[in-house]
Amino acid sequence: MSLGMRRCGQRIYTVKITVKHRLRAKRQKGALLLGSSVFSLLVSSLVIAQTVYEEPGKGHSQSAVTTSSDKKPAVLAQQKAVPTLQTVTVTSGPSLPLVRVTEDVAVAPAHVTVIGRKELDRMTINTYGDILRNRAGINVIEYNQGLVAYGISVRGFDEGHGRNLAVYLDGMPLNVTGSQHTNGYADQAQIIPELLNRVEVTRGPFSVLAGNHAVGGSLQLFTDQSVKSSFKFQVDHFGRSRALPIVSVDVGPGHLLAALDLTKGNGYTKQSNIDRVNFFGRYSVPVADGQASIRVQSYTASADSPGYRDRDQIRSGLIDKHSKLNYGIGDAKTQSNVVLNYRSDDLEGATGLAGGWFASLYYNRDVRRRWTNFNIALPPNSEEPLNQERDLLHQVGFDLRKTTSFDLFTMPSQFVVGFQLNSEEIDAQRRKADSGRHALSPTLAVPDVISVKRKVYTNTQAFYTNYQLQPFRMVKLTVGLRYDWLHFRNKLNTDDDTYAQVAGNNLPTEIRRSAQQISPKFGAVISVYEDKAHRAELYGNIARGLKSPYAFSDYYQNVAGANASIPDLSISSLWSFEYGLKASSVDGRYNFRIGFWNTQQDKESNRNAAGFVQSFQKTTRDGFDVEGDWNILPETRIFANYSQVRARIKEPVTPGEFYVPLVPKNMVSFGVESVFRVAGNPLTVSLMDSWIGTMPISSNNQLHTHSYHRYTLRAAYTLPASLRNTVISANIVGYSRQFEEVAFDFGSGAVGTSPSPRARATFAVMIPI
Repeated sequence: MSLGMRRCGQRIYTVKITVKHRLRAKRQKGALLLGSSVFSLLVSSLVIAQTVYEEPGKGHSQSAVTTSSDKKPAVLAQQKAVPTLQTVTVTSGPSLPLVRVTEDVAVAPAHVTVIGRKELDRMTINTYGDILRNRAGINVIEYNQGLVAYGISVRGFDEGHGRNLAVYLDGMPLNVTGSQHTNGYADQAQIIPELLNRVEVTRGPFSVLAGNHAVGGSLQLFTDQSVKSSFKFQVDHFGRSRALPIVSVDVGPGHLLAALDLTKGNGYTKQSNIDRVNFFGRYSVPVADGQASIRVQSYTASADSPGYRDRDQIRSGLIDKHSKLNYGIGDAKTQSNVVLNYRSDDLEGATGLAGGWFASLYYNRDVRRRWTNFNIALPPNSEEPLNQERDLLHQVGFDLRKTTSFDLFTMPSQFVVGFQLNSEEIDAQRRKADSGRHALSPTLAVPDVISVKRKVYTNTQAFYTNYQLQPFRMVKLTVGLRYDWLHFRNKLNTDDDTYAQVAGNNLPTEIRRSAQQISPKFGAVISVYEDKAHRAELYGNIARGLKSPYAFSDYYQNVAGANASIPDLSISSLWSFEYGLKASSVDGRYNFRIGFWNTQQDKESNRNAAGFVQSFQKTTRDGFDVEGDWNILPETRIFANYSQVRARIKEPVTPGEFYVPLVPKNMVSFGVESVFRVAGNPLTVSLMDSWIGTMPISSNNQLHTHSYHRYTLRAAYTLPASLRNTVISANIVGYSRQFEEVAFDFGSGAVGTSPSPRARATFAVMIPI
């Protein structure tokens, strides 16, 4: 259930399950499962999921296993094994069986997608959202609102700035529990996609490594220590440009990697400029039987954004779709962090006490400011006052774990034990500002310009353990346990508007609470067929997960009035199970996966874009995913997937309001990727069509989106060696409907949107140095 790579014989394999979706059926109307005829059509038209073979030394994860016979330091071995785009093909290689006992999450008994460095190179990624798009059961929304974190919807949980997906970068959690914007706000803008070499996506709460916020799933991102020196420049047809120099050199006993991401320019709307400077540096050295590194990052950015506008008025032509709502809307952010990592060369822990170690120690300082106006009834280009929202975050924590592999009475076994600590301190403030983003001073007309001023503390301690056992050659059992202990403290300043309400009702202005949960996790894999060419395996899981209360506001949202009381600060628990079938060819030419799942959650709440808090209490979600990938030729593959979800409120307060908002009912992606030889050099071309089904905007479904297509064309050509194997790439993204990806309920029947461009073309050149 943990991260890393696996050794098979004398080779290292990186398992990657690629998930892409396909739909030819018409829009579904309310049922969870497709009819058997449609299902048969999908299954017969696909041969699903791909496992990509990466040769030893090509695109290693920084957690790659080094054999005892390898006399070279791991960091030097990785340097000489840097992947280059000109070697990329779409030919698959051998895949590992799910029944294998290993710490590699790719063979966990759950629906997992692992993306290796080769595919990341092929994808010509422009933003971190591109990493997850077109994956089964995952919907990514770019709000087109400056620096606002993208929305990521997984397993029927709303997109909400990634709040229902636990996200980690080199072991550091990116979700902010005490954020005033939303509980679990996950800002991944600091990620430089070109520096990633491994992405692990686990759907559902089935990983013991992730606790709070992992209700839809968890995402582990790892940066590469062996990137080659290069210079990349990209520009889109709106004029936004990006320059990325990367320096990768040996320094002393170790290796230095440094990158500087510079982004500037306007976007689709009239108020969409971004200025961003993002520095990344890491120094890695061999230590004992592993590798230690120190990583520093400094990020500063500012952006303008158009604000949300009335969808009906844009559709009818009353408002220009390029217009801005209010002058001054936008964001500013500064962030700096330090991360220390250690990994054993032997992550399996087969070499005794020295092997199987992973450690991450981090400190993060983040200042996030946002200026907003959610009054979409205003005419365009207004100069009304804005709400300035500011969070000053100090975050510190660590993750330490030990993996041990052994035989229990000749039965392969592996035991993992670990401890995590994450502490956040947020100074939260919200006040009035003018359209020039200047804070307003109190006046006789407007005496109260500060609405929020409070300190929010959250501290999470977690103990986790996982045990794998292979009692028979065709069977693997997994038992995990996670214990989370959460501490909350919320302190009101006298300037906070809630202070007077609380004090007037004789309630405390500072609250301390604790909550805890034990989360068992069980999984099993049974091999039902295997020969020299093919294999098929059944898998199943059941696990408990959790979501913390909204630390910023749950304490005081109900304190006004004669019956004022402090809300219960207990954890919202959920149980989730899934079962499915995975089939593949042993050489990796094709893979197939189908899975069914169900999640039951108590005390679920939601906060929409306009700040409305909704309490759903008990909810239920069920659905299924089917996905496939098939190399029809050595350098051509087709891929597709289909997902369907039903998300319902079990006991709605208002009759008829039983739809969980912002959850697409069904999604499909399909496409083809091929490598052509032009003048002896590779040209990689990928065509994709993603279809996103209807989505309720309001819980009674009277407001909803229409389905839409998202088309993607990617092409990358590698020039000859005489031109330094320079890579030229193009990425074109188009929408069939511009107003459906971003749509929110703003009350009284109004829907706010931020239009996506009909098409966006981005061109890039990457020059190895």
